[in-house]
Amino acid sequence: MAAFNLKEAITEALSSLGGSGSAAEVREYIKSKFGRDWKTIEKVMDDMSVESESSFFLPEERVLKRMGQGKYALKEAAIQEPGEEIATEEPKTAPTGAIKSTLEEPSPRILINLHRF
Repeated sequence: MAAFNLKEAITEALSSLGGSGSAAEVREYIKSKFGRDWKTIEKVMDDMSVESESSFFLPEERVLKRMGQGKYALKEAAIQEPGEEIATEEPKTAPTGAIKSTLEEPSPRILINLHRF
């Protein structure tokens, strides 16, 4: 008999629910399909989410996205809910002013030291 893998069971449950669902729906799916009940399923699902700050899963192993209180989606199936903002990284701007000139033009002291060599 193969070992039961809760992470795979949660992923399977969400897939069968169309890619997203509540912790209660996932718990019921696992209970009906595998005959096992996890009262703390929401904590495990939270640990599997990319937003988790205290997960025992490595970041690359987190396959869920938190969609709301007790609701999760598979990371690849996560869709933007109405009114939800997608977090984006701010674009990096080119250095300006003093920083730019420092990066482009060596100081006279550096030039003097370079001529010594």
